[in-house]
Amino acid sequence: MSGSRFICTATLLFCATLAAASNDARAVYRGGGHFNPGGGYRASPYGPDVRRHNDGPWNGAETMRNGGSNGFPEDGPNYPPGPMGAYGDGEPPPWAHRNAGVEHPREYGDEPGYGDAPPHGHWPPPRWPHRPALGETPVIVDAPESDDGGDDTPSRWRRPPHYVPPARGSHEPTFVDEKPPVVSTPQPKVVYAKPPVVVAPPLQPAPQPKVVYEKRPVVTQPPVQPKPQPTFAYAKPPIFIAPPPKPPTSAPPPRAALPLVGETRFRAGEVLVEVPYATPDARVAEVLRRHGLTEVEVARIDLLQQSLRRWQIPDGRLATAVVTELAQETALARAQPNYLFAAADDASPAPVATPQPAASVDATLSLAQYALVKMKVAPSLEDASAAPIRVAVIDTAIDEAHPDLKGVVEQSYDAIGDGSPARSKSHGTAMAGGIAADGELRGVATRVKLLSARALDSDGDGEPRGTTLSIVKALDWSVLQKAQIVNMSFAGPDDPTLRDALARASAQGVALIGAAGNAGPKAPPQYPGADANVIAATATDENDKLYSLANVGAYVAISAPGVDVLLPSPDGGYAMESGTSVSSALISGVVALMLERQPRLKPIDIRQRLTATATPLGGPERASEFGAGLVDASKAVSR
Repeated sequence: MSGSRFICTATLLFCATLAAASNDARAVYRGGGHFNPGGGYRASPYGPDVRRHNDGPWNGAETMRNGGSNGFPEDGPNYPPGPMGAYGDGEPPPWAHRNAGVEHPREYGDEPGYGDAPPHGHWPPPRWPHRPALGETPVIVDAPESDDGGDDTPSRWRRPPHYVPPARGSHEPTFVDEKPPVVSTPQPKVVYAKPPVVVAPPLQPAPQPKVVYEKRPVVTQPPVQPKPQPTFAYAKPPIFIAPPPKPPTSAPPPRAALPLVGETRFRAGEVLVEVPYATPDARVAEVLRRHGLTEVEVARIDLLQQSLRRWQIPDGRLATAVVTELAQETALARAQPNYLFAAADDASPAPVATPQPAASVDATLSLAQYALVKMKVAPSLEDASAAPIRVAVIDTAIDEAHPDLKGVVEQSYDAIGDGSPARSKSHGTAMAGGIAADGELRGVATRVKLLSARALDSDGDGEPRGTTLSIVKALDWSVLQKAQIVNMSFAGPDDPTLRDALARASAQGVALIGAAGNAGPKAPPQYPGADANVIAATATDENDKLYSLANVGAYVAISAPGVDVLLPSPDGGYAMESGTSVSSALISGVVALMLERQPRLKPIDIRQRLTATATPLGGPERASEFGAGLVDASKAVSR
């Protein structure tokens, strides 16, 4: 009986011991820690710290399904990955359903566990590697043993205490804490070496071409010369110059040279046409027939290389209307009115009777010939050894029998060509005397030879007039006779045909001298004096005052005496002449003296020398009145 009681007692003790050991193991697993006989319960390194949970039973299955690492469903899935296979990634292990809902004793710190310990075949639990922090490079190293005899690394698990039956004669069970054999597998140590820092050499800037900026030479543009504009001449009271008439608003055809608006200085009832030499006469006749015109005169003009033809309008049509019609004819080079030109002097010169005796004549002539003194003309300026200079005088006929002009006229030409005798010789004789008189009166250049070209004559009212046709014919003849100077003491409108002829003559080296005009300071420019190829002369009196009827303008180049100058008149007489035509004749004489010394002077050189040596009158602001100033023959010849 006692033996049976002993056996029963021993059996009960053995069962109690086994139950305690089993509960110890479950407590260790539930808390995720280790049982350490020397130090009690230790926290597990495989999850968050185990929090105390004293209320309610623990449902291991629910906890494992929700993945709580410490037995709380609200912690969310926290199964660490590892060799657990399918249940290591958020799924509960296959033994998590055991004892679900069973309340277990709160041992080792009253912490909840994970339920029953895994079966022996699953011990130790699968190894869960250390989870690196975000951005940390994993390095596999051997973890050291902890100081308290436990193992803090997940590489080794402590087995739960094994029950050893008590020794015979002993009633207390013995628990032996055995450690499983430690098999240390050498793990490769992965060390991530820092890549070498390669310091790139500094970028060298690419060599840039050196730009050298050279200083460019400063090109000074010549000042723009303003076009000749009407200049205002101020007197007391102020006198304003009217601008020239404006051209027609509608441009005429290319071959039509219509007059300016308001211009009436042309012959009514006739037109002037230019026809090339090569145009057949039959074609010209066809043009005449088609327009109902009559040919009156034909003149060959070698300067223009064309023939000038004067055609009459028998039916009374306006000349300007016929010019416009003829402009459409390709057989013609140009069609224009036959313009009128008048002598540029006082219409009624005052005759001077030659007094007696001779001593009184000399005194009177000396008093009237102030012009030569003003211009500083002396006999010594003439070169007796030089060849005579030919000066053409396009004017009225000259009284070649005048005592002061005997032997002066070398040739004569009648450009009017109507076969009638000359009705007026006064103006031509006076101009010839101012240039070359050698008798009671003395001209500027007594050794010159004159070429008399009759292009002007009185038409019944006492005033000498000429036409485009007669003047162009006279100019063409003068050039053919080797004239070196052409004096043109007349004035009229702008004439395209005359303009072309003057340009051709100047290009052949002929010096062209013209009168500035006597239409007054308000009048438009007068031609040919205003032509660019002509040296325009204006008139001054013995006190260097401007002639009251003289035209003014930028085209005026030089001044010379031209008021009350005593000059020869027809039938051996003398007369006081006034006007810019007198000044033009005196300037022609000075140019003849210049050419005697330097016969190769060109027209542009002559103009430059005359203006450069002139004595200024009135200052630069009055250049439109006096030009460069009063001519100085002594300086112009000797320069």
